[in-house]
Amino acid sequence: MKRNLFSTLMLTALMTGQAQAITTINAHDTQAVLEATEGNAIILFSKSSCRYCSYIKPLFNQLANAFEHLGITFIMVDITSNQSFYRSRFSINTVPTVIYYKDGNVVSRHGSNNGKMKLATMKGFAQRICA
Repeated sequence: MKRNLFSTLMLTALMTGQAQAITTINAHDTQAVLEATEGNAIILFSKSSCRYCSYIKPLFNQLANAFEHLGITFIMVDITSNQSFYRSRFSINTVPTVIYYKDGNVVSRHGSNNGKMKLATMKGFAQRICA
């Protein structure tokens, strides 16, 4: 059976006991990010130096805990070390940016560099994926 890089990362997390609602992917594991976008996924693009990103991460964790049982993959990507790839491939112009995928297609996206991203808004988008 052929495994993609994302599946391998998930299996490694399960085997090492590090499985959690959110998978954190290194900015250079671009193939894993691309493979994750093929299904139902919510991806948070952030930077370690971003003050607003640190505000949104706990909300993203809450969202992941609420919706992980519905087959949505939650991924957090720190784009700091590979910004040009994410800017060109995903049009990431501001962080944090959240992109919602359903069956491999972008359902919605929003970004905010002013700390106004709310849990209720993110839940609404997640529910659209489940519908």
